[in-house]
Amino acid sequence: MKLQYASRTHVGLVRPSNEDSMLAIPDAGVFVIADGMGGEVAGEEASAQTISSIDQALRPLAQNPPANPDQLELLLQDALMQAHRDVFDISKLNPLKRGMGSTASLLCVHRDAWMVAQIGDSRVYLIRNGLIRQITTDHTVVWELYKQGIIERDQLALHPTRHLLTQCIGSSEPIKIDLFEGAVRNGDMFLICSDGLTGYVPEEQLNATLVDPALDLDQMADELVESALAGGGGDNISLILLRVHPDPGDRWLAMFHADQTSVG
Repeated sequence: MKLQYASRTHVGLVRPSNEDSMLAIPDAGVFVIADGMGGEVAGEEASAQTISSIDQALRPLAQNPPANPDQLELLLQDALMQAHRDVFDISKLNPLKRGMGSTASLLCVHRDAWMVAQIGDSRVYLIRNGLIRQITTDHTVVWELYKQGIIERDQLALHPTRHLLTQCIGSSEPIKIDLFEGAVRNGDMFLICSDGLTGYVPEEQLNATLVDPALDLDQMADELVESALAGGGGDNISLILLRVHPDPGDRWLAMFHADQTSVG
C-alpha cells in the first residue's frame, strides 16, 4: 500500500499555547490527533500523554501486523482505553490537574481496510470520488441536540455550548469508544482534524478545498490552516491529510464480519 500524507498544526490567533498533539506512524498506517483540555498546562499534558500512550501501543504494528481485522479493531480500542487510564491517573495524582482530558481521533489504514477509533469532538472525514463524508460523530452536547433535530447542522459551530463534551480521554466517567471501519479504494483521502479547523472554516469552504483537483496535499493543508485563521483562529488548529493507494487484489477485509458500526 502507498500512503501520502501532510500534517499541520498552528496555535491559532487567540490561545497562548498549543494543546493539540499529533502522531503519524506511516509504516503502521496509524495517524492520530488529540486535542487537550483542562487549562493550558494540563491540556497540553493530556493530549501529549494520549499520543504517547497510543504510540507505545500501536508502533509495534509495523513489525507485527494483526492477523485479522477483528484483532486490529481490538488493538485500536485497547490503545485508546490505555490512553484514557494513563491521563486519568495523572489527574488523580495532582489536584491542580483534576478535570484534564483529551479527544482522540485515531485512523489506521491497513492493507485494504481503514478503521477509526474515536473519543471527543475531533473528526475524521473520508473524501472519495469528489464526495465528502464525516465518518465520526462528535461527543458533544450540541451534537446530541443536532441528532434530536433541535438544531440544524450549520448551528453546530456557533452554538454557545459547542465545546461541552459528553465524553473524553481521562474522564472520571466511563467512556465508550466509537469504532468505524470500511474498505479502502484507490485514491481515497482522509482528513483528521481538531475542532480548531472545523469550528472556524465554513463547511462549504472546507468541502471545496478538499475536492479541489488543483491542490496537492501540502497546498491543501496550508489552505485549510489559512482558512481557519481567516475565520478567527480562536482555537488551536491541527490536521492530517492522508491519500491511500491500496495494493490491487488485496482481500484482507473479506475476513471482517461487518456490524452496525461499519461505514463505506
